[in-house]
Amino acid sequence: MSAARHENAPKRSAAEIEAHRAAIELLHLKRHLTQQQIADRLGISRNMVKYDLEAMKQQWEAKRTALRDQHIAEEVRRIDLMESEYWEAWERSREDAVTLTTETLLREKTGDLDPPDDVDRETLESDEIEQAMSAASKTVLKQIEKRTGQVGAPAYMAGVQWASESRRKLLGLDAPTKIAPTSPDGQSVAPVIFSLHIDRREVETDGDGNAPAGGDS
Repeated sequence: MSAARHENAPKRSAAEIEAHRAAIELLHLKRHLTQQQIADRLGISRNMVKYDLEAMKQQWEAKRTALRDQHIAEEVRRIDLMESEYWEAWERSREDAVTLTTETLLREKTGDLDPPDDVDRETLESDEIEQAMSAASKTVLKQIEKRTGQVGAPAYMAGVQWASESRRKLLGLDAPTKIAPTSPDGQSVAPVIFSLHIDRREVETDGDGNAPAGGDS
């Protein structure tokens, strides 16, 4: 903007500028009026309308950029959280698988034994207590733990790879992908070179712009 263009323009207050720009935005975007029509409607110069429009477009672009950056930041954060969950699931899928089995083994009676914990002394006769103690003294439970190594679930690692690729794409870290032209069936298409043959008799003229003698009129 040159200063000369606004030398004779009346000074506007901040409130007037805001009111003008609100009206210009409405008339320009919704009613599609020209700059001159807007100027006539508002009683200001066309140059002032143009100046306000350019200032407003800069504001719109700044808002668009800020909004785009905000959306990108939110989407990148969402991808980060998903990637973290994929990594945790991947690590869990690599842990040893544990299998517990229980075996009942026989053993010899050694010394005096108390009745099992689940036997109520008050409800048993002395011979019943002795039988319960005898049965408990002959068996013992043994718990066996078996561990099997695992290589990890491929689906979780695929999720990690997806997160990395999506983040790089959003941030524009990868070089643009070149796509070669193909036919509908997927075959490569060679570039077509057009040649144009011009008959010199059709373009040659004499000094006055007329076709030479003997040529087509």
